[in-house]
Amino acid sequence: MNKKRLWLWILPLIWMCIIFGLSHQAADESSDLSGNFLRIVDRFLGLLGLDIDEGVLHSLVRKTAHFLLYFVLACLLYIAAYFNVRSRIKTIVISGLVSIAYAITDEIHQYFVPGRSCELRDVLIDTSGAVLAILCCLAIGALYRAKRKEKGKDLA
Repeated sequence: MNKKRLWLWILPLIWMCIIFGLSHQAADESSDLSGNFLRIVDRFLGLLGLDIDEGVLHSLVRKTAHFLLYFVLACLLYIAAYFNVRSRIKTIVISGLVSIAYAITDEIHQYFVPGRSCELRDVLIDTSGAVLAILCCLAIGALYRAKRKEKGKDLA
């Protein structure tokens, strides 16, 4: 494996450490972090004249964070796998399975963190983020290949 390509695995590993760190926060710490973000979102919604129940908004913010964390993880894994295995199927399998496995182990980890819980719903949200990321990567790849093919015809 090329050393330059090996470095591509560092980014998803760093991102996994960030996810682990966020999951390792006790419930109070985690609530404070989402509460700070919640205040910003609430102010923004207030400017738009929208008033959403605080409990609903809090849940929405936390679940969106789950979705986005695993969306980014799957994108980083997809890029690393793509440039290392050069097979679309293997890339999909690697990025998908690693993302889902990490989501499962992350929820199990949270079970042992004070005030946190292990929820299947969160694994499903994480998995949804990963699946959408992989689909986006596939779509971007297809657009890139179509553009290259079109550009090749223009040169001919």
